[in-house]
Amino acid sequence: MQLDRAGQPHSADWGYSVFAYGNDERCLYMLTHVGLDISELARALTGGYDYTRGMDVLTTSNTPRRCVKEAKRIAYKVGFKKVRVRLEADTSNTARLP
Repeated sequence: MQLDRAGQPHSADWGYSVFAYGNDERCLYMLTHVGLDISELARALTGGYDYTRGMDVLTTSNTPRRCVKEAKRIAYKVGFKKVRVRLEADTSNTARLP
């Protein structure tokens, strides 16, 4: 069995990911190099995706729980059948939040 960087089984069923970051004031979601708020994330995930494939919510060790919950909720709401949370890195982009 092949494992990915986080030690999870590698599977083509998990084809999409969103990075969730945040601080005490706001959450920021990254699908590409552009940061999105939660409503922008919902619009971006609507249409054009194979919702039978999984969505990874990638986090850091200090991503606020509310940011992770919001990302999961939106992923399910727009139609993803499988959503999982994974620790992507032990660094934070919160210092760069505007």
